[in-house]
Order: sequence, then structure tokens, then C-alpha cells
Amino acid sequence: MDLPSIPNTPQALPHYHNALDQPIIDELQIAKLAVTTAKIDTLAVTTAKINDLSVTTAKINTLAVTTAKINSLAVTTAKINALAVTTAKINNLAVEEGKIGSLAVTEAKIGNLAVTNAKIKDLSAAKIDTGTLTAGGSGNDVQIVVKDGSDNTMVTFSNAGQTFSNTGSPGLFFNSSGGSNPASLFCDGSSNLAIRAGNAETIYFQERSGGSTTMLLNTSGRVIQVGLSGSEASVLFYPRTGAPTGTEGLVAFADGTNWNPGAGAGLYEYRGGAWNKL
Repeated sequence: MDLPSIPNTPQALPHYHNALDQPIIDELQIAKLAVTTAKIDTLAVTTAKINDLSVTTAKINTLAVTTAKINSLAVTTAKINALAVTTAKINNLAVEEGKIGSLAVTEAKIGNLAVTNAKIKDLSAAKIDTGTLTAGGSGNDVQIVVKDGSDNTMVTFSNAGQTFSNTGSPGLFFNSSGGSNPASLFCDGSSNLAIRAGNAETIYFQERSGGSTTMLLNTSGRVIQVGLSGSEASVLFYPRTGAPTGTEGLVAFADGTNWNPGAGAGLYEYRGGAWNKL
């Protein structure tokens, strides 16, 4: 049986008078991957053409939103949910000093005990500007330790008082002229308090008002001088209640009753193994 021949004349496509006569093109009629990036004009997808909440997290590639794609001041405080910025979401060194506004980190934004010693790098005196540095207080036992270059403790300030170590040349040093040999008050290593003169080799005792010198010790000549030239001075010896331990050159006052060396009341000097009245 012969089959009918197929005409070679192309079939005419239907003609539509307007867009309303055209059939609807649904998703099934669009080939997979038919809408590519190259087929979308630059700036064709505007904000007005995107429904609210249509761009979800799942539709954004990882690291697709870079800093260059975020307008200046586009991320405001109102757009950040409470507690949304966690430590895990901040990369190491991501928040630099230049990215924090002046006075942006206030006391109210820092939690109690949030700034620990481990979070402060190289805290030095240069980071303390003005004001009062207070340590301790009611119910708090705080110590401030001062060490030398070899890590030896030199001074300790605590609630119990101040402690000066015996390492090196401990003590309090007083130097008003910038010399290399200041006067000092220190412990000699045997629990004895020592006063060391400076360059002048003289220790002065003055009135409370800082006026006249009442006594001086000349440490180089081993001389004790009461008062200065032209000033009145006196030395008072209180009566002993008993005989002191005899030491050559010692002077003491006996009242003849509580302590009576044998010659009545008066000043006595221990000389030659016995007390002799001056």
C-alpha cells in the first residue's frame, strides 16, 4: 500500500493579534538552565522586582556577600538581631581598632568580668594616663608587687603593710639632686632599720616645721651634735630603774633609789669595768 506523501511546504505558525491571545508559558515550557546569568541584563533585577523575604539564606552562596557588595552604613543596629553577632561569627582580627568608632564600646556594652587578664595584652604603666588607680577595698585582699630586672621581688604593697626585700639594695631612696648616692631608709638584712646618709654623709633631725636643726649625725667623723652653732641645746637622760648592761663608754642617769651605783644620784659612765660618777 502506498503511503501519502508529505508536502514540503512549511507549516505557517498561528498568528496572534495581541499578547492576550498568546498561550501562557509556564515553568514546564522553560528548559532547565534556560535562564542564565548571560541572559539577564545588568541591573535588570532591581530591589523593586524582588519580593520581601524572597532572598533567603539558603539562596545565597557561601561567601557570596562580600564587603564590596555592602553599601556603606547599610548594616545598621536595627538590622542586627539581639545576640546575633556571636564570637563564633567574628573571624580572628576581623574587628580591628579602625573599625570601631570612638567611644562606641561603652561600659554598658561590656559584661561583668568580661575583660580578663588573658584578654589584656602587655598591660604597662604607659596605658594608665590620668586619674586614681585603686586596688583592693572592703573585704578585698590585694597585693601590688614591684620586681627588679631579674624578677626578684623588691617591694610588696598589701593590706598588711609594705614589705621591702633584702635583694640587692632594698629600701626607700631619697634623691632631690639626681646624684648617684641618694639618702636611703632600708633593712640591713638582720631585721635592723638603717638610715643611710647621701653625699653629705650627714643625717639631720629638724623641727616639725622644717626650721632649726635640733641634732645631726656626722657619719664620716662619727660625731653626734645637738643643736647648731649659736643655738641652745640640751640632752635629757631619764632615770634608770635598774643597772644597764655595762659597756665601755656607756652613759646613764641613776636616781640613787631605783638604781644606786654607790655615789648617789647623777650621771655615770661605765669605764674600766665599773660605773663611775661624772
